[in-house]
Amino acid sequence: SLLALAIAAYLALRAARAVVQPIEELVRVADAISMGDLSRPVRAERNDEIGDLAQALERMRLSLDSAMERLRRRRRTN
Repeated sequence: SLLALAIAAYLALRAARAVVQPIEELVRVADAISMGDLSRPVRAERNDEIGDLAQALERMRLSLDSAMERLRRRRRTN
């Protein structure tokens, strides 16, 4: 039973890490975006809710980048 408990604990840690690591990466990217760094693309490597969140962050990054470029063009023409 100790072996089964050890295996269960190992599998639980591995499952938790599989969820936490991608979220931590998305937090780092969101922080970079909030500081104005729009150069790093957000990779959506999963086909689940975390992947959906990554895709949404990438759409937001692209939208912000486009808006910033439009503002730069306006400033140049004024």
